[in-house]
Amino acid sequence: MVSLQPGDKLQDKYMILQDLGTGGWSKVYLAENIILGLQVAIKSPERGEDSEDYNLACQLFAQETYIGFRLTHPNIVRVYELMEDDIDRYLVMEYAEGGTLAGQLKAGGPLSIAEALDVSIAICQALDYVHRHGIVHGDMRPSNILLVVDKDLADEYIIHKLSDFGFAVYIQHQSQAEDAGDIDDLRPLAWPYIPPEHLKEETLDGRADIYSLGITLYEMLTGVPPFPLKNQSREAVNTVIQNHLEDPPISPRRKRAGLCVEINQTVLMMLEKNPADRYENAAQLLEALYVAKKAQEEWEEELEERYQEAIRLFGEGKWQPAVEKLEELLADKAPYDDLEQLLDKARKQVELAKIFETAMHLMEKKKWKEAIQKWKEILSQDENYRDGEAKRQQDEAETQIDLTKKYQRALGVEKRKQWGQAIRLFSTILSIRPGYEDVSERLANAEKRRRTQVNYEAGLGFLNEQEWDKAIKSLMAVLKDDPLYRDAASKLETARRWKRLEPLYERAMIHYNHKRWDRAIELLEEVVAGDVGFRDAVQRLHQAKLIREGKLDKPEAGSVKEKTNRTSVHRGLKGILISIVTIAIGGLITSFIDATLKPLQPLDQVALIGGALLVIVPIYFFLTQDKH
Repeated sequence: MVSLQPGDKLQDKYMILQDLGTGGWSKVYLAENIILGLQVAIKSPERGEDSEDYNLACQLFAQETYIGFRLTHPNIVRVYELMEDDIDRYLVMEYAEGGTLAGQLKAGGPLSIAEALDVSIAICQALDYVHRHGIVHGDMRPSNILLVVDKDLADEYIIHKLSDFGFAVYIQHQSQAEDAGDIDDLRPLAWPYIPPEHLKEETLDGRADIYSLGITLYEMLTGVPPFPLKNQSREAVNTVIQNHLEDPPISPRRKRAGLCVEINQTVLMMLEKNPADRYENAAQLLEALYVAKKAQEEWEEELEERYQEAIRLFGEGKWQPAVEKLEELLADKAPYDDLEQLLDKARKQVELAKIFETAMHLMEKKKWKEAIQKWKEILSQDENYRDGEAKRQQDEAETQIDLTKKYQRALGVEKRKQWGQAIRLFSTILSIRPGYEDVSERLANAEKRRRTQVNYEAGLGFLNEQEWDKAIKSLMAVLKDDPLYRDAASKLETARRWKRLEPLYERAMIHYNHKRWDRAIELLEEVVAGDVGFRDAVQRLHQAKLIREGKLDKPEAGSVKEKTNRTSVHRGLKGILISIVTIAIGGLITSFIDATLKPLQPLDQVALIGGALLVIVPIYFFLTQDKH
């Protein structure tokens, strides 16, 4: 399918404005209703290279279309119409200008507690409506909660709406586990939100969506789902599956200070492994959410009272009780900006403790220079603060700076693929700090790369020296470490081929040397057919044919390679001899001049030097002739 482009029109009613990308198994476009001037989202099944994926996309598209037209609720994305043309089918839907809840969380982190509850209440109302129609959404997660901007109000208002019913199932029509949907068809990002009963391929009901909404509420409060997917590997997915089936979630109250007990209990009940232990239905959950919202408001009122009490103690100079109250408020992350300032003024040790905590936080964030400044600030007031811990931390920060510099240099060398130097640098870092960053893995990789490089170069050397077994062994070691390393696979195949051709060539040469030309030609042709570049097989074959045809009396002496080798040796020896003669002549001339020429007259000196040159020059030219 050719993607729609901006400016394209559908049935003269909608104009494509923008390609919004892929959503689930569908292609999504932003378009405008030309008649109404209304922006809409238009979906069509995603066409990939895999026909099975396209068939699934069409199936999900059809289901979303069918269910979408049946459901009308303020917190469910509206479906306007279904269109078809010669190319595809298109579902026209309400456009969510604000994006998705997943995007909101990624951009801004956890929501305020009040907003998280409001979103949960809105979606719970939608689920209650869906469940009463006998439908389970089946894919409840932040990516399927859209932020629709209501521009009809004086102040634009964001409405969170449920969307994407492609994996929805009918509660009463599930005759077997497969009707609940194949979980392998879900997008990878859905794994952190799948209820245990879906993983066990059991029949689903509304409590499955309650579990997924509980995961979503947990993420809105803490910034991450209770069982996050670290990556998309099979191992990571299996870990998440085990978490869903067996592991209790960490209490959200431990991860989000200022959260009341009632919200904590509500979330944990939504996340019970056994559906029977969760809320019975969305209506019951909705009541619990309203109760939790009220409890949170009361909790925040309590925090305000405690804050006023701390202010009173502070004003009365009751430092220790004030410190205790202020620390409690800080632990609960009460929304007051002057708590740290008040605590700093309580007494010197509280101030030092705060500086110490800040320095440790900087250490955790690896902001070493800033941490060092904090440690110096502490040590200027108490050189032995906390039994020397501040001094030890300062030394550690300085060591970390040095390690960071070494690490960055090592990364640069590694990027340039200078494996030997990289190995030395990474080893130095580990000698200073075992386990530093990912140095162990990088060192292992550098050693592997270096080993691969050495084996490859050795393999080429053995290949040139016609040591086939050694070449094969070296190149196989290369491919074991890196199957795509340069042309190692091709070189290995060459080595194996030449090893197979070697005995055939030797048999051919036996016949060749015994002038059994027919048999020699037959075997040499087999060698050439196996590899036209093998040794001098082509040359030998040509000569054998010429001799058999009477066009050549006898084979030329030696192969091209042998001639080249003899020439190289000859030139090498001649070069050595020239060097020796040149040095000797220079020494003789110097000695001769010092001992003999100085007393002579200038004309006699010229005559004597000329005579010496008449002897030396012919010898030099003789030695420098390139005779073969």
